[in-house]
Amino acid sequence: MEQKPIPVDQAAQALHEALGAVLIALCDTMPFEQKDKFAHNLARLARNAEAQGNTILETVLIDLHNAASR
Repeated sequence: MEQKPIPVDQAAQALHEALGAVLIALCDTMPFEQKDKFAHNLARLARNAEAQGNTILETVLIDLHNAASR
């Protein structure tokens, strides 16, 4: 049976959600200090992406920062 290709926007959304889920699972295993530093690093990377004009990467990193900060 031939599979139809997944539309790019749906594939990108699925990857975004999967990455968030993996990040949440990872952060759940971290002590608070390590989790806080990890979230801080994601925020820093988001600011760098913003400064470079890469709004898509900035948005993804902000979403990941929010997930890590839960």
